[in-house]
Amino acid sequence: MVSKIITLFGNKGGVGKTTIGVNVACALALKGKRVLIVDLNLQASQDMARMLNLPPSHCLVDILADMENSPDVIRNNVMSHTSGLHFLPGIKSPKQIGHITPDNLRLFFKKASGQYEYIIVDGGSIFSEIFISVLDASNLILMVGTPDILAVYQIKTGMEILQSLHFPLKMVRLILNRAESRGGVAWQEVKNALACDVFSLIPSDGKTVGSALNRGIPCVIDSPKTKVSESFFEIANSLNDESLYVQPSDVVKVRSSDGSSKKTDAFWEKFGIAPGVAEATVAFKKEEDEVIKLKRAVHNLLVERMNLTKLSQEVFSDPSQAANLRKAAEKVVTDLLA
Repeated sequence: MVSKIITLFGNKGGVGKTTIGVNVACALALKGKRVLIVDLNLQASQDMARMLNLPPSHCLVDILADMENSPDVIRNNVMSHTSGLHFLPGIKSPKQIGHITPDNLRLFFKKASGQYEYIIVDGGSIFSEIFISVLDASNLILMVGTPDILAVYQIKTGMEILQSLHFPLKMVRLILNRAESRGGVAWQEVKNALACDVFSLIPSDGKTVGSALNRGIPCVIDSPKTKVSESFFEIANSLNDESLYVQPSDVVKVRSSDGSSKKTDAFWEKFGIAPGVAEATVAFKKEEDEVIKLKRAVHNLLVERMNLTKLSQEVFSDPSQAANLRKAAEKVVTDLLA
């Protein structure tokens, strides 16, 4: 048995990537699939454990030394969830991040792929050498975003970086979370802006998702009949389609064929990115700064157009007036971004 390795990624925080990963993995497990979910979001290493209510007793770093010689080391150290899935965090402490390397990740996925039908990986939100190694082992990349202008802008940047690393567009699918948010961009416009298939539209349901998060119970178990849970089950069903998946070796071969093995100094050079693309990638932080500038500009214009500085405190303390103010502000912001 060879696993289908699916990595979730979102280069903007707060888009619901981990929540989606946990619920889709649970949905697959509830359907009788052998599923391992791995938390490699090293910058928020405890979120997935809290969502599953599984305090980590072991992590990937703990088993690296025995990976080569012990065939059962993975199975003996994963945590079992009531849904039937197995869970393995990458680290238990930020101090352990340096122990995870591309080489031992490759060995881990090689060992794990013979034991599970699906391996779901939370890849985090930062492009790094570790993350690229995860993608190299993957058969499918699920890019998670929300229908707002800034998120779409960042998704587009992420897509361009993935393509520059020779990951084919057919390997990447977009999941649009909170797709029915008020004031959001229509999903059709998002699709046109990104030239990417929208794999799933997940409705906005803060009450259901928030309650599940607080209780440490995935939505598909806590509230299986809600629309948001049904969307997770639909994703799980769609993952049975063999045509979604790409052989990871094909991606690595394409990247190595351009002579990138001769470049060992800079991280981006090592992966053979063209000079123009490398400049864009190095400038990613600068682009993030531009997003911050845009946010500030919108905020200043909002204050000016709504004359917020002259509003009395009573407006904010009265629920009815505050709701009307919020609605008006949403319309102004939408107009400004458009």
